[in-house]
Amino acid sequence: MDPSFDLPDPTDWLPTRLPSFEPLEASLRCEVCKEFYNDPVITSCAHTFCSLCIRRCLTADSKCPTCRAPNSSDKLMVNLVVREIVKKFQEARPKALELARRKDGDKPRKEAGARKRKLDDTDIEEGESVRQSRARLTRSRKGVDGWQSTPIEIVDTDDEDSQEFIPEDVPEGMVKCPICQTPMKEEQVFPHLNDCPDAPADQKAGSVRNTRSKSNTATLNPLQRRQRDLSPAQTRLPQLNYHLLKEGGLRKKLQELGIPSGGKKELLAQRHTEWLHLWNSNCDSDAPRSKRELLQDLAVWERTRGAITSAAESKFMRKDFDVQRHATMHKSQFDDLIANARRKRDAL
Repeated sequence: MDPSFDLPDPTDWLPTRLPSFEPLEASLRCEVCKEFYNDPVITSCAHTFCSLCIRRCLTADSKCPTCRAPNSSDKLMVNLVVREIVKKFQEARPKALELARRKDGDKPRKEAGARKRKLDDTDIEEGESVRQSRARLTRSRKGVDGWQSTPIEIVDTDDEDSQEFIPEDVPEGMVKCPICQTPMKEEQVFPHLNDCPDAPADQKAGSVRNTRSKSNTATLNPLQRRQRDLSPAQTRLPQLNYHLLKEGGLRKKLQELGIPSGGKKELLAQRHTEWLHLWNSNCDSDAPRSKRELLQDLAVWERTRGAITSAAESKFMRKDFDVQRHATMHKSQFDDLIANARRKRDAL
């Protein structure tokens, strides 16, 4: 099968030797899109979703898709632990699935081959059994490794250039400056390095502060480093009350954000809402994308869901829409579609 059509699914684990991995992988997937969590966030009711998925759901009905509890997008929090778990699981999944699909007969027999090669390398005399040869090999090894019974003589040579070790006379609780070797307290070392008389000019003040900041960064654990890298990335955009804004004011807002501002007010509101989804979910990402990439996603939405939604609301969702008249006008097209469907069904 073409790898491009091999979509990962939790059911991939069921026919393997690790079927219990199926619920494990399912728990790492979003309940809305059924894909691995992408920029996971946690709601106030302790459920986790993709940032973009839950923002679209909350815009639609302001309720959690799992428990239907009232929620809002301003209460969403980035779930760093789940993000790291999903990332590591995705990295290990191909190899783990390959090992789980391997049958017992496909196991590599490295131990048997290595044992056979070791046995072949030994010189077995004619008529000597394998057990005797192994015993002889063991005895020879004991003879080689018989250091316990043979005393080892260590020759101590006097080297004229060797120097005798002299313990340093440093008071307890004090350390020496690495440059001038002056004893001082440990907390005084960094301030002293800024003004050390023996330090080169290019290693004073600024370089010492950089060294200290690098050492402090190195002592942070991975979670603290991720939090430090994520803040402050991008500022989230607030939701607008479209009912209070006129079409001209809403169009001006879109122009200030740098997104397309054409169309009627309904389309402008939908476009701004989708831009909020894309932008704010991008703020939850550990690798934020550029504004150009977000504009490309907005253009894809515009060509697919945005235009269809706008056309549907402007025509089919109106209260005065005549269903019978529309069915009569397009009866021939409906009949052709029905006939084609029946022919395909009979051909199967």
